[in-house]
Order: sequence, then structure tokens, then C-alpha cells
Amino acid sequence: MSRRGRNRRLAASPYKAALDATRAQIIREALIETGGHRTKAAARLGIKYDTLWRLIRRLRLDDIPAGRAGRRPA
Repeated sequence: MSRRGRNRRLAASPYKAALDATRAQIIREALIETGGHRTKAAARLGIKYDTLWRLIRRLRLDDIPAGRAGRRPA
């Protein structure tokens, strides 16, 4: 099965929902601890900035304002 097909199947699973909720909570806490600085939050989480940015978009965590150092150009 292709990777895309697997992701569609997981999208409706309770496992995926629980995993996304946990990821969102961890990311939200890191952003709050760093004052919204996404670059610092990514470093604290041990992931690349681009990965954090994609997760924020996918998990719809845009309600936390980005700090000056972590803002993406519009």
C-alpha cells in the first residue's frame, strides 16, 4: 500500500487522533515556554524548524502567536 493510502486509513483511527492530540500538547507547551519563538521551540523539541512549521499547520496550532524570531514571511 502506498504511503498516501496508509495516511488516509490512519486519519480516521482513534490512534491517529490520540497521537495528534499528544503532539499538539507537546508543541503548544514548547511554544508557550519559548514565548512563541518557533525556532527555539523546534530546537527544544529536537526537530527542524520546517518540521515544526508543518506540524503547526497540520495540527492547526496557529492560535499561538509566533515570536519575532520564529515568524515565517508571508
